Amino acid sequence: MRCLCIGICQTDAVATILKQIPEFTKIYDDILVYTVFAISIDEMKNILETVVPTCDLIISQPVSENYRDTDLFSSSKLRSSLKSNAKHLIFSNCYFTGYDPCPFQLTNKNHEIIHIDNISYIPSLCLESLLNKQIEQACIDWCNPESYSDSELFKNYNLSITQLKTREDKIFNNDFGVDIKISDFIEQNYKSQHLFHTYNHPTNILLIELANRILSNINIQGTIPDIKKELLGTMSIPPPLSLYLKYKMSFTYPFFIINNQPYTTQETMTILSETLSKADHTLFNQFRSTVKYARSLIS
Repeated sequence: MRCLCIGICQTDAVATILKQIPEFTKIYDDILVYTVFAISIDEMKNILETVVPTCDLIISQPVSENYRDTDLFSSSKLRSSLKSNAKHLIFSNCYFTGYDPCPFQLTNKNHEIIHIDNISYIPSLCLESLLNKQIEQACIDWCNPESYSDSELFKNYNLSITQLKTREDKIFNNDFGVDIKISDFIEQNYKSQHLFHTYNHPTNILLIELANRILSNINIQGTIPDIKKELLGTMSIPPPLSLYLKYKMSFTYPFFIINNQPYTTQETMTILSETLSKADHTLFNQFRSTVKYARSLIS
């Protein structure tokens, strides 16, 4: 039987896990994986016309009707292209700012995400100090136990988890929600287990839970092997110390990870300051405004 996995990087990671489960691959021996942002419009047309109708199981994530100004990539278009006896499972786009109240990524003048030295994520708490090449102050900013107030953290968490639940209950303008929810697992475990590397890159713990829930939905009892390499952990920013302490998180405080290598706070700030020095300096005020706006949402 054929399985199609199509979505963002989270779908790729879940597919990687499913491919390692013998009980799953015994049934679905042909597994196709596509990432929506790497597919051209013509390629997507071909997938809808020639691939989707041949699939017995489709696993995807929510995509809006106007992604890239076309409905070809949308969840509704995908669902309408299935053969009659196929099963379509949609799981949540797992975005959670509970570990990073003001996530920030480098962008160009058109506000498109850019990478410098394969880095796009910058801790917003330290941005100003990093722009000014003040490494010691950036470390102080990060380790300040009062960098976020109790009210800011409370508002941020509730906003983030509520938005996730809303996205789960209704996929954009469609009359259906996701089939595989994950907000309950995040609520129950985000303090005791490290669930996100960045706001949009879950750790293996959460990805494995998603895979388990998919297996449960299709009535497969599978054994997930030990996966040592973090599938989405090329860059990992731990919770700011203020958040970690005030939430009384019980998991071991993680290292920063940059390009798959662990670093201390001081080493990280040195690297990130050097990265920012290579950015277009005319964008610095745009960076500052982005962080200021994000902070205003929880103030």
